[in-house]
Amino acid sequence: MYKRGVPVVLVLVIIATGFLCFNQYEQQAKQQMRLEMIAGHNLFLLTQVYEDIMNQTDNDSVGSEHIHRVKESMVKMKEYSYNVDSAVGQDHLQTLAEELEKVNLLLENRYTAKKQLTQQDAQTYKELLQLVKELRTTVYQHYYDQDDPEGGKATLTVTGGDEISRLIQKAKNLQKGAIR
Repeated sequence: MYKRGVPVVLVLVIIATGFLCFNQYEQQAKQQMRLEMIAGHNLFLLTQVYEDIMNQTDNDSVGSEHIHRVKESMVKMKEYSYNVDSAVGQDHLQTLAEELEKVNLLLENRYTAKKQLTQQDAQTYKELLQLVKELRTTVYQHYYDQDDPEGGKATLTVTGGDEISRLIQKAKNLQKGAIR
């Protein structure tokens, strides 16, 4: 009787192990999908903020209301960047958003003190906006699955780290130039 029970127990252990492995795989797939959804939603919101910043700057007049709206957009940019970076396990977008926010804050403080931007400050501001435009393009290229037929699926494996690092350095250099 003892010999007959061993194969039955062994089969039950194999079945239970298979069930646990399948369950673990299913849980990982669900978690992966949740992260992709979070990253995708926040990437969409982030690119909308980039668009808002660029749309706010279509005219050449920069006033206190304009600078305040860009400042509010920078706060949103930082929040969405943090969420995306948390989902993909990096901190590139958040670091870049912080650097851009510092440049904008310097320009805002100068504007508040003088009630206008100097010609050099206006040039720095244009470079800041150009950097936002480059960032938007970089996000589309490296944070979205390029093989997805619909084109809107976020990827958790970000490519182009060198490009993003270059933009971070560019923002830091812009900040140094704005400090002068």
